Amino acid sequence: MSDANNFVRWYDSRPKLSQAARLLFTFPDEIKSIISEAVLIIADREFRQDEKERHIRSLGYEKILALHKSKSRRREYDENQHLHQAMNYLYLLSEDNREFMAEHILKMVRYIQHYLETCMITQTAPSLDEIAEITTLYIKSGDESVKLFLKNLRHEFCEKLLDGKEPTINDPLLAMLDSIAKQDSSGMRLSKLD
Repeated sequence: MSDANNFVRWYDSRPKLSQAARLLFTFPDEIKSIISEAVLIIADREFRQDEKERHIRSLGYEKILALHKSKSRRREYDENQHLHQAMNYLYLLSEDNREFMAEHILKMVRYIQHYLETCMITQTAPSLDEIAEITTLYIKSGDESVKLFLKNLRHEFCEKLLDGKEPTINDPLLAMLDSIAKQDSSGMRLSKLD
């Protein structure tokens, strides 16, 4: 077997981090940028830039060489500048801090997936501004604010589909959208994320 077959990317060392990275890579560049900017804000808030710089002295040869090589921009995530910065930041964090950040990435990805599913079902064009609002709310106010924002959007989208009529609690479309909002693509209820 060749070395290429045995090569494991640094983010594949933990399943949750690997899942977060792979899901993030599936989005279009604009959404990758929005999520990556949010990752950088959360990481800066939680771990502070000065701590990151303090650890550079003790990174070791392999990590310093990998950061230097990242300038060649050959990795899957190097084409998007924001994603490149976020992934390099994650690379510098400890394993435990990477795991912590992976949880945040997965939550943001799930909320954006719910938003996109709602747009698809209601035949509403997705908006980058609304996606950015989801990540901003998540950063500033947490899960409950995002859930409320998405609930209000579902209500608004249903109202548009009903030609301006107020949807009722028993409206089948609203019930279906609420059901989708409670589960992610793997069937895990969002309440388990809290």
